[in-house]
Amino acid sequence: MKPYSRTGKAAFSLVEIVISLAIVSTILVPVICLIALAVSNTQDESFKTGAGCILSLITSDVRSASKNAASTALYKIQLPTAGATTSASPIQLYVDADYNITPSVDNARYQIHYWTTGSTTGRQESSVRVVISWPAKAQYANALGSLETIILFNRSL
Repeated sequence: MKPYSRTGKAAFSLVEIVISLAIVSTILVPVICLIALAVSNTQDESFKTGAGCILSLITSDVRSASKNAASTALYKIQLPTAGATTSASPIQLYVDADYNITPSVDNARYQIHYWTTGSTTGRQESSVRVVISWPAKAQYANALGSLETIILFNRSL
């Protein structure tokens, strides 16, 4: 058996390895930061898309309510009666990831606040101001994001 010999073998020095690691880490750190930013943006857009779907469902729910209904069928939004004034404080609902009402904030993904305004004239124009914010556990003023709309509808038709 021959004894082991290092002569004639090529190898990297410690300095070359340190330099190559510095170059690779200089490239990888910004890439990892960009990936984290992309994930954050994707999550935010997911919340915005869900809130838009909920606003669309609420709008359909309010506009499809019958003329004599006290509340909507799907989200149970209290509709204003003739001659009613604006609700002073918002009514709060919690909605889960499947866009269903949930009684507990623990299971909720979104928080909905709405105010209703009834017609003060003889006509039946009314409005519902809806604000959806997320995450559901955050206070309304401290939410990461929100989406708002005003739904106008005529109950005399």
